[in-house]
Amino acid sequence: GGLNYQGILGTLENSLVEGNSGWEGGGIDARYQSDFDISYTTFRNNSARDDGGDLRGGSKVLGSLFEDNSASGEGGAVRVGDLNFEVEDCTFQNNRAVEGGAMYGGWVRLTNSTFTRNYATGRGGAISNNYYLWMLNSSVLDNLAFSQGGGLYATGYTFDVRNTTLSGNEAWVEGGAVWRNGETALRNSIFYG
Repeated sequence: GGLNYQGILGTLENSLVEGNSGWEGGGIDARYQSDFDISYTTFRNNSARDDGGDLRGGSKVLGSLFEDNSASGEGGAVRVGDLNFEVEDCTFQNNRAVEGGAMYGGWVRLTNSTFTRNYATGRGGAISNNYYLWMLNSSVLDNLAFSQGGGLYATGYTFDVRNTTLSGNEAWVEGGAVWRNGETALRNSIFYG
């Protein structure tokens, strides 16, 4: 991809990552216990022939835009590995993948973020999560999955969604807004359309 980072600490801020491609992490491949913080950066039109169109791994993303990215595997914009991954004040739009149109992965904490018009040819139009998903004050709008979970698809241990709007999401098989297998906590959230 555009940047392959395998160090311990890294920072990317006020940048543009655009038009890159790679086998994994078309924009950035930061993994193997990397602590990579990103702020106020745009990821646009990056692609991966396998997983993670833009960012693979990472620890915290703030105030950033992910649009028109793709992966032939998991996570059109982001594939989260075994690392804790926090997202705040970010927008994910028009990203695509086989699973997790915008994001796929493990331990994810989302705050004040928007997922719009992402799609997966498999499961999880916006997000496919297999471990821990916590979402607060966010919006999941007009996403599509050809299989299950038009907005969110989750099979992990924790699924906690609060003060979040899910609207206009579609799945061609099951779970237009959410497909969940396991304990579920939905609080003060809106589902419509």
